[in-house]
Amino acid sequence: GAWDNASGTAGLIEMARAFKAGPAPKRTVVFLHVTAEEQGLLGSEAYAADPVYPL
Repeated sequence: GAWDNASGTAGLIEMARAFKAGPAPKRTVVFLHVTAEEQGLLGSEAYAADPVYPL
């Protein structure tokens, strides 16, 4: 529902802000926000099949 989506989005944004405010990590960090979790993790499956950055 809306709460699930909104809280996940807010959490991801806050994690990105925390990373930006802190020291640079030694490794690349990618923040991925996917959709269609309720329909069977379709967004995650699509990214895993064709990632922008190699996994």
